Amino acid sequence: MSGKLTRSLLGKLNPGVFGAVAQAMREQAQKIEPEQSRFSHRLRFPGGGGEWTGSASDALQSRADWFRKTYAEDHTRLLDAARDCDQAKDYLFEGKRAAQSQIEKTEAEHRGYGVDGKYWDCGQPFTVADDFTVQVKPGALPSGAPVGLYNLLLIEAGTEEEGVKRAVAQLEDLGNTWGAKVQQAIDVSHMALDSHGQPFPASPHAHDMAKGIADGTIPLPKDPKAMEELWDRLLPEEKDKIFGRYPHVCDMDGIPAADKDHYNRVTLDNEVADKQHALQRVQDEHKDWSAERAPDRLTVGEMRAWEAWSARVKAAQQSLQQDVDFRNTLAPRRDGAGNVMPGGERYLLMHDGKGHASVATGNPDTAKNTTVYVPGTQAHLNDFGGGMGRCEDMQDSAVFAGSPREKTSVINWYGYDAPDWVAENNPSSSEAAQAAAPALDSFLDGLRATHEGDPSHTTVVAHSYGTDVVGQAATHGNTLNADEVIYAGSPGSDVAHVTDMSLTGVSREQVAAHIFAAADISDPVPRTAGVPVIHGPFGVPIPVPPGGIPRPVRGACARTRAHGPRLRPPAKPDH
Repeated sequence: MSGKLTRSLLGKLNPGVFGAVAQAMREQAQKIEPEQSRFSHRLRFPGGGGEWTGSASDALQSRADWFRKTYAEDHTRLLDAARDCDQAKDYLFEGKRAAQSQIEKTEAEHRGYGVDGKYWDCGQPFTVADDFTVQVKPGALPSGAPVGLYNLLLIEAGTEEEGVKRAVAQLEDLGNTWGAKVQQAIDVSHMALDSHGQPFPASPHAHDMAKGIADGTIPLPKDPKAMEELWDRLLPEEKDKIFGRYPHVCDMDGIPAADKDHYNRVTLDNEVADKQHALQRVQDEHKDWSAERAPDRLTVGEMRAWEAWSARVKAAQQSLQQDVDFRNTLAPRRDGAGNVMPGGERYLLMHDGKGHASVATGNPDTAKNTTVYVPGTQAHLNDFGGGMGRCEDMQDSAVFAGSPREKTSVINWYGYDAPDWVAENNPSSSEAAQAAAPALDSFLDGLRATHEGDPSHTTVVAHSYGTDVVGQAATHGNTLNADEVIYAGSPGSDVAHVTDMSLTGVSREQVAAHIFAAADISDPVPRTAGVPVIHGPFGVPIPVPPGGIPRPVRGACARTRAHGPRLRPPAKPDH
């Protein structure tokens, strides 16, 4: 087994994968067998035509004996390799069962002890940690129990830990032994496994592409599905080499969230370090000057030089601080005790150095419910922390509605140049939305491509001008790869009718049932479309149904508080 086995990895271990590999190898062998029998005939009657005779044909038939032998050897090796994979599956299933059984016994067994002439009921006092250490649960010691009882529990925990780790060690030994055999089988059969444990024929083309991309002779694939298929087949060292040439490669769509986060954090740290050095270089040009206060008794020329230098220092400081502040938003969510919350891990999905970024709370590749938040006007990196706060609120709201926290991911997508309230970049124009639409569509396609298992239920929550972005991404020949859309505080969208919007897998007749619009009564922005409270994304009133605004059952449904900075979850009822 590669890496150190932990309890969480033990739960995910699926020896059945080796059965799938074995089946793929047997199918490969079945393809070889008829090829072996027909090979000589095909040489003698090329293209199904007349018989080829003569000295050249005879010489080729002689060479064909070697090829027939190779076919036979490959056929035998494939069947042998399939047998090894089947045996690996059976042994590892049994090893996993034994380890899990030992853990369950340790945690489930009811225990009581006699100390100082009195019986003490300790219930189920032990828990097995992720590193397989056995620990005494807080509160396992009965009230008034003597210190000797706690010492006895510690001794018992040590004994149980030996049993657990012995079972785990046996599983690791099986993994190492059979892992080597399976690797040999894969090498012999020319089969490989993708990152989801599924077999596919090994693709030398993928490795050739990786080499070409790393040396700059082959461009990176732009289609998210093509990127996912390539990335899934690469070795870690190949990914490292591509990253070495393209530090922002993991900004591209179609790469798993874990890899994106790993490489993008390295790039961000490097860029912060570069900006620190750049600031220091500017400051070192005039070590006796302060950017905050001009020195005394400067000439006119010196004052102009100081002003220019001070402006450069402040610009470098601002640029550095923006990256530092952004990096601080990557800290995971923690509970009151300081522990990382389930689904609280942050994944840096994109930070292109051009003012665009995307961060997920919770892993979107393993989530059951995923929400993508598309912000509106003035959504720039200096407001990114505010966007993360909104995403936390939406995650809490989804959990409140019944979504498992560890299976809920909310993504803060600042992936476009949001307009400001200025004449040259005004939100009354759809130009910024039209420019943003391809990026949003590609991002959603990438989420679908890298998701593990059954598709996540994906909801796009658009706020303010972000509703125009979503409208553009779902019309004009574009399809939004999402299950639901929620418009919050929309000023209107450049779409004629709701049925003009296209969602993946949703018919034109049903699309209206997947799109919701809401606004706060104190929000002035939706009134720009002439609708005071509830409005369609196109400035067309939507009648409020009995019972209020419709909400999707899955995903995160947010409520706006005016056209302000936060999207808040509903208050939890007292009962």
